[in-house]
Amino acid sequence: MHFTIAQDASVKRWKELGSVQGQTMRLFVMVQGYEIVVTSEAGFRAEYWKRPNHPQLKVRRCTETDNYELLAQAWQLANAKARELGWIV
Repeated sequence: MHFTIAQDASVKRWKELGSVQGQTMRLFVMVQGYEIVVTSEAGFRAEYWKRPNHPQLKVRRCTETDNYELLAQAWQLANAKARELGWIV
């Protein structure tokens, strides 16, 4: 799946334009302190953080959903942002 990410300077968020279960959905990625937060216009929210001395992100909180494609895209976006920030390699 191809992702298009563009920065929206007015709100300091990163927009993800992709397809989830055949529907176009916007996911937003933002950094709040030591957390990476992925949200959607539909009310989805997932918060990720990196524990000290651990090589990967962990989910801190997440909206309950059975949409595994949405969960996977949120995880991929959070990991991409963490790599960009140098939190993970």
